[in-house]
Amino acid sequence: MINALSIPDATWAFLGLIASLLVTSTALFWSIEDQRAKRRIPKK
Repeated sequence: MINALSIPDATWAFLGLIASLLVTSTALFWSIEDQRAKRRIPKK
């Protein structure tokens, strides 16, 4: 028999993994975009 806690734990672990991947990819994307914007637009 499957332990009652194993399914919710696996689900939350999976959701946590996806969330961390989303945060990491978003942070990388914005840092790259920020660097491009700084190169393109001179500081006022």
